[in-house]
Amino acid sequence: MFTPASLCFSNGLIELAGGINVFRDRPGASVEITAEELSGVDTRPFGLDEPVVVATLAGSGGRGLTVRFGALNPEGFLQYMRIDGDPKLYLMSRFIGAEWLAALEGVTAR
Repeated sequence: MFTPASLCFSNGLIELAGGINVFRDRPGASVEITAEELSGVDTRPFGLDEPVVVATLAGSGGRGLTVRFGALNPEGFLQYMRIDGDPKLYLMSRFIGAEWLAALEGVTAR
């Protein structure tokens, strides 16, 4: 199922990563795959059982969410992503997960 980029949750993640959604409302900008569409599908190839990046984000009110970035899609342009507590699977531009990975590599362990 295609969700126009202007209506998609991924816009918030793109903004947090410092990016701009250049896809606008064109199909392919980001895809939300419902739990029903995933029924009976082997999701292991999506790489979310052992994600590349797990990021927990919190707003000023303390409310947070955790996102998991998995494998790239077969074409290598999009990346699988899941939000804890959300049954949908998202395919979004790979640069979002890459920016979080780069941020993690620049952090010194405490």
